[in-house]
Amino acid sequence: LAQGCLVWTNPSFHRAAMTYYSRVIALTVSLAICTAALKLDTYQNLVPVDQQWQFLKNTAASGVDFVNVPGGPPSAGFDRPLYRELGPLPSDEHSIGGSIAATDKPVFGITIGYQKCGTTFMGKVLNFHPDTIHHGAKEKHYLTAGKSQCKGQGPAKSLAAYIRDCFEGEWPGPGQATLDLTPTYGIIQYAEGVTQRIKAFETNHSQFRFIVVLRPPTARAISAKSMARKNRERGHEDATDEELDAILLQELAKRKNGTNLRTITDGEYYKPLELWLKTFSKDQVLIVNSAHLNDPTVWRRIYLHLGLRMPTKEQALAWIKESNMMYQQLQVHKYEATQTKPYKASQSVMDTLAEHYAPHNRKLWKLLGARPWW
Repeated sequence: LAQGCLVWTNPSFHRAAMTYYSRVIALTVSLAICTAALKLDTYQNLVPVDQQWQFLKNTAASGVDFVNVPGGPPSAGFDRPLYRELGPLPSDEHSIGGSIAATDKPVFGITIGYQKCGTTFMGKVLNFHPDTIHHGAKEKHYLTAGKSQCKGQGPAKSLAAYIRDCFEGEWPGPGQATLDLTPTYGIIQYAEGVTQRIKAFETNHSQFRFIVVLRPPTARAISAKSMARKNRERGHEDATDEELDAILLQELAKRKNGTNLRTITDGEYYKPLELWLKTFSKDQVLIVNSAHLNDPTVWRRIYLHLGLRMPTKEQALAWIKESNMMYQQLQVHKYEATQTKPYKASQSVMDTLAEHYAPHNRKLWKLLGARPWW
């Protein structure tokens, strides 16, 4: 079934056989079928809990250095090791922070940032895991006032209302995690309100696990403008690359005068992340390098953080490959629909953006105590 659906998700097949709107409907349905088909085989490919440590140990030859959790070697009841990449700063290479402890409690997983950093791709990979709970829109926006994409308008005043409105009342059980992949939770305009609303929930807040995906802010800003043209946002509908250059420089000048413009401020990661790390413990916040989202080692780290069962390396690679295919084909359809192409910024614009973000980046790496990723 998974192989057969590739025919239906092939762009050339749709161009030859259908109108644009028919292609969109067929693509949406077929991608859902693909996801369901892959999940049918998932339960057979998950490594049982009591075999996870041995599985990870057996893969050490591939370059993974296993470090025991502080307090001694894992006992018979401990099956969630901390593993790190080899290198002078091993924990900083691909991910920072996050939980490494085994948990028999359900997890409420929330991605808090940032737009154009890879949260859509992350959501596609996580959706393949049978122990993730996701209903409706990927981006819930429920915890930001007036932005809800759930059944209720939000923001919730209780965890029960959040689960009812965003997950159709389906509570996660032990070893399961709900998924709310809303990148705007992390931006400076919303971070304070979102953190305080979560803190107000009458629950054990340690069950919340947050993921932050970081991308070089210059590349993130350029990608945001490319999306604005593709989505035909006001003022960007038929803009040339040169006109987008001019728009970016104008927005950068306004930002320097104190105006909050998301194209620019979304890449100023330091301030909102500082707030999140002050509000919640560091082991609740996993920070991931977007450049390594195709690395199964990073995904094992994400599954550990969310308290999910560990897939085999082969299964993890299959989910990553399938998610890449889905994501790329969706992008092709979107660009074809609007007859646009990705924005290529001029070197001078990239240099100006890099200069703006340099002090923000220095504060970021100091906050995280990490070697820079870019």
